[in-house]
Amino acid sequence: MKYLLLLTFYLFSHFLYSQVSQAELSNLISPDLEAERYWEYAYRMKDTVTEMRWRIKYLANPNDTNAVYISCKKGEVQTVYKIPRILGGYRTYFVPAFVKETTHCIYFQYGCATSCQAILVFSKIRRKFTDFQKVVEADLNLNLIVRVTDWNTHNNEFELELIDLREYKNYIIMYENYCRAASYKNICVNEVIFSDKQVIIKTTLSAPKNWEKEIKETRVIKF
Repeated sequence: MKYLLLLTFYLFSHFLYSQVSQAELSNLISPDLEAERYWEYAYRMKDTVTEMRWRIKYLANPNDTNAVYISCKKGEVQTVYKIPRILGGYRTYFVPAFVKETTHCIYFQYGCATSCQAILVFSKIRRKFTDFQKVVEADLNLNLIVRVTDWNTHNNEFELELIDLREYKNYIIMYENYCRAASYKNICVNEVIFSDKQVIIKTTLSAPKNWEKEIKETRVIKF
């Protein structure tokens, strides 16, 4: 029987970009969103000042015209995230768009494939961006995300990850059964119920030796 594993550190297996170097930062400019290269992406690249006075800016680099940069700045504190090779080669929904601010984080949502949702998170406390792909459900008000782990790419057994960005903890939920669907949401993961005390995850998976046999499970992760 496989159990839930709690990781009390913040070293997730996700894309984590370090702060852009000072040399590269000095080259960044505000893009001309009416230019042909940017106009179809412009609706997602909106500069804003949040209610908590963080300035979010989308930047460009004349020396790297296919990249988009996102800056989060407040006072003298600034962190810049680089998205390489995004312009021209990907659909517009691949560019992260600002959706939510909480006391802990600033959130950007985007698509990582046709049936793949992702959330880019800027941690105000750690001053870092972290990219969570294959998101199944999230409650950004509670700073909680549930995603399918990269384990599922290489193995048949299903595995989920619950990320608690309030406490900088993540919980690995391991299953002995399989998910046969290409799209996890609504098929293998039927429902996720969030609260500040616990998260309930309901799944329907296939038995390893009899894929026609459906196994329904409910997992409760308490904080």
